[in-house]
Amino acid sequence: MSAGTRGLVYRLTIKATSPDLETRLSCTETVRSALRSVAVDWGIDGEALADLLTVGYELVVNAVKHTPPGWLQAVLHLSPDGDRVIVEVHDLSRRLPHVASDALANEVQESGRGLLMVGGLSVRWGVAATAGGKRVWAELALPAPVPVPVLTRQARRAYVIADVVRASRLRAAMPSLRAA
Repeated sequence: MSAGTRGLVYRLTIKATSPDLETRLSCTETVRSALRSVAVDWGIDGEALADLLTVGYELVVNAVKHTPPGWLQAVLHLSPDGDRVIVEVHDLSRRLPHVASDALANEVQESGRGLLMVGGLSVRWGVAATAGGKRVWAELALPAPVPVPVLTRQARRAYVIADVVRASRLRAAMPSLRAA
């Protein structure tokens, strides 16, 4: 977790490398638990917490289901004012998600509604290509601002260094990123 001009940031690296989809999907409950723990520590509760967990879970499940096996990263950002939280998931696929236009009309269709739910629970959401794949994110408004701690310069520096080391380890673990 780090803080600075962007507010608080929490990053979680997810190992979803099994060729078996069900095995990869088993990581999603661990991610949900970690996101819950961090959000509660930040002071997010009630419906805001439920919405955040639903959106985060949906983004992680989509990444696991619709990308090849690999490492993912889930990130939470709390705004400097403590009134917004952004959840994002990074994966190695360049395949962009889309909302199926007939998802609500087709009652037998088993998927395609998740991003509709993300859009309904968030202020806005989007997708952006990255050097190693893509980032899907959603911004949620909090009903009341939560306090954002003020960190000393030394503490912010320590968090930034930890984030760089974590990112370096993630990059080393992903051969496709080393070439990028």
